[in-house]
Amino acid sequence: MAMTEQNSLPWHRRGPRQDTLPPGRAPSRARLVGRDRVPLRVFLRRTAWDAIDELVAAHVPPGESGGLLLGRAYRDDEGPFILVEHALAASHASPVLAPFRFGQQDWDLFRAQWRKMGAKHLVVGWFHTHPGYGARPTTYDRLLAERHFPEWWQLTYIIDPVQLRQGMFYWQDGELTPLGGFWVYEDEAVATAGTASSSGVVSGHRGRAATAAGLIALLLLGALALLPSVPGSLPALRTALAEHEAEAAQLAAELENVRTRHAALEQVLVALRAQPPPAVATAADAATPALSPAPPTSPANETLPVPTGPTATPTAQASGSVVPGSTGVAVGASSRELRYVVREGDTLWHISGQLLGNPLAYPSLADLNRIADPDLILPGWELRIPSEAGAADEASGR
Repeated sequence: MAMTEQNSLPWHRRGPRQDTLPPGRAPSRARLVGRDRVPLRVFLRRTAWDAIDELVAAHVPPGESGGLLLGRAYRDDEGPFILVEHALAASHASPVLAPFRFGQQDWDLFRAQWRKMGAKHLVVGWFHTHPGYGARPTTYDRLLAERHFPEWWQLTYIIDPVQLRQGMFYWQDGELTPLGGFWVYEDEAVATAGTASSSGVVSGHRGRAATAAGLIALLLLGALALLPSVPGSLPALRTALAEHEAEAAQLAAELENVRTRHAALEQVLVALRAQPPPAVATAADAATPALSPAPPTSPANETLPVPTGPTATPTAQASGSVVPGSTGVAVGASSRELRYVVREGDTLWHISGQLLGNPLAYPSLADLNRIADPDLILPGWELRIPSEAGAADEASGR
């Protein structure tokens, strides 16, 4: 393609005017990315797009990378269009979150590569990454584009590898304006009037080589995927999935057990709330000098209802004398034993010390009331308390 020389401009800004574009034919095998109704058609070669993706993947965010876009400009019946045929990567990248910029070393490298390719391509724009900040140009990006890429055919291509977004921008009335879409085409020759394109032959060889390399890579990946010891292989993934499923089943069983225990505790709590509140000790009761058993109303060997464990439902309370210094209510029973209603904060240790005079006698008190766990008693339980003679017998082992 004949290029209008503009010696007053740097090499990367030299190109044809829009009214002198050579005729050409747009690529036929092209896939649309975005919308097709755009004021300027842009066709990005697949190999150039892959080169940009490889460069983006090679730099870990938040560092930014970029480079130049080389190609050609043509005109057909629908108007002008831009071919982006090559992507030249900059020799450096920003290691931190900072605006990307071209250094003198980059420009020297770009010009050497451009000359090596025959110096026949236009610098049709530039590209760079915006990791995590979207695909919109910043103020610095606009300044850089105005300084180095202000021609009408020069594009700005921005990629955000974190949010997986991309944007193509062109100049319209002196402003960078987003293009609604562009096309990605496979390697093919672009027919021009009066010239035979040799780039199509070179592109064809490159395309076949790339296809062969892709097939080899797929075969290697398939072989690695079948090895059980390789992380990420199918057997390794199946093993990890089975382990996760077993852990999930175990956690589900434990959760069901916790729910069952929670339901049982709620039933106990409902039963306790249904009981009448314990008798409140009055000043007259507190002045009672000693615990006096009431006259027996039933035989001494009568079996009385007692709690059988921490989940037993407490029996109804009866009125009686309060033991000085205790926190519960003692209720009259037989001549050999008394009754005591457990209150909030009571323990068998405390009750044994207060009523039996020996806190170490709490195991006997637990056995007498058939309490499986001496550490667990609930308010509202009615305990059988042996008399002083009975307590002495228990302490002496008779």
